[in-house]
Amino acid sequence: MTDPAPASAIAPALRRALTVGLVLAEALGAIEMVVVAAIMPAVVTDIGGLEFYAWTFSAYMLATVVSIPIAGRAADRSGPAWPFTLGMAAYVAGLVAAAASPTMLWLTAARALQGIGAGVIYAIAMGTIAKAYPESRRARILALLSFAWIVPGMVGPALGAFIATHFGWRWAFIAPIPMVPVVVVLALPALRRLRPAADVPEALSPIYPVLLGIGSAVFIAGLNGKWWIAIATSIAGIAVAYPGFKKILPAGSIAARAGLPAAVAAAFMLEFGLFGADSFVPLMLTEVRGRSLTEAGIAVTAVSVGWAAGSWTQARITDRYSHRRLATAGSLLVAICIALTASAMAGAPLALAYVSWGIGGVGMGITFSTIMLVAMEQASPGAEATATSAAGLSGTLGGAIGPGLGGAGVTLAHALDAPISRGLAWAFGISIAASLAVALIAGRLPTVRRDSSPDQEAAESDTLLRRDVATDVSAGN
Repeated sequence: MTDPAPASAIAPALRRALTVGLVLAEALGAIEMVVVAAIMPAVVTDIGGLEFYAWTFSAYMLATVVSIPIAGRAADRSGPAWPFTLGMAAYVAGLVAAAASPTMLWLTAARALQGIGAGVIYAIAMGTIAKAYPESRRARILALLSFAWIVPGMVGPALGAFIATHFGWRWAFIAPIPMVPVVVVLALPALRRLRPAADVPEALSPIYPVLLGIGSAVFIAGLNGKWWIAIATSIAGIAVAYPGFKKILPAGSIAARAGLPAAVAAAFMLEFGLFGADSFVPLMLTEVRGRSLTEAGIAVTAVSVGWAAGSWTQARITDRYSHRRLATAGSLLVAICIALTASAMAGAPLALAYVSWGIGGVGMGITFSTIMLVAMEQASPGAEATATSAAGLSGTLGGAIGPGLGGAGVTLAHALDAPISRGLAWAFGISIAASLAVALIAGRLPTVRRDSSPDQEAAESDTLLRRDVATDVSAGN
């Protein structure tokens, strides 16, 4: 192995291309996710298989649970270039397979292949931000990635409907493919410059991510069954997932031990709370307040825009406030806004729900970016991708389990012939509790950067700039 010094090996032009490539990769995933959600009714009408409808989304998510930790370790042990290339290849193969799907079961498998690729790309992107950019630039790169979701969130549903109506739903999977070579050409030269460190994390057997993925699937699948089934499958799912959870995530994550484990625990609770509520805001607006799906979509767009605004705000103020203060303030804002949005069930003005949900996105952007920065700063040298993938994986699990537990409450209300508002109250209530838990965990985040002061940061940036210029000059000669 060689000394890491990764950022100094990347010339300014390569770093700019890398930034554009990472943003386009994020936009690629955002467009595909939003468009697929819009075309799925057309898919079911064409090839049937309604019983697999939900699994086309769950398979994608659970596949990312498997691939994120594997890709993170691989990036630290051998560099991010080849995992990134394989991830892109898997993603394209999944798109092609999905476009050719003769049945919904086939499509579910294709979506799992896409999820494997997407998880790899996410892990490489987060790890690369920690490896290739000095601390002073990381928050802005995270903000740029969050902005990549705004346009897809606004035009994605309409674009998906247009493609499905005029060209057929299969073309919605084919359309993103030409964008992939552009991403690879932009990002790969810089990724090749990122060398493994002398000390790398131990190899991770694929069995542990697979156990974590299977256990999570069993846990989530059983939540909407009868109570005794839900209890049995929950216990079984936890038992299967626990060995993988223990092996992959940092020690002390369950107890939210100070430092990186606290960031990992906070990531789980944050996405549990946000997505546990976000999944049911449209249902609340349509079923309780009688609004149209189009109008309910405004809330989904509002939270995406708010998230980007919050991430950008965090990038501008992160040097003035501690990680603890930012994460505490952001998560409390999320909790308050969930409560205000849910108040629409009790007759509060709908305008309050829409505005509150957008502001809740601001809190999410502030807190999410802060947590990821903590993971980057707390990572051991050479293990940046492993640390950031642990936080990303934890958040992904929270974002899957939150809606699952909320859905169990809605299902129970339906089984008891109770108003749907009772089930929704449960979903919003546990989301508020999870967001408040983040505020408590935030007290265990570090107050200052690890091994870095403002003077050291400035010196690091100056050194990187001088080395970048020297690299460019050498390349020119």
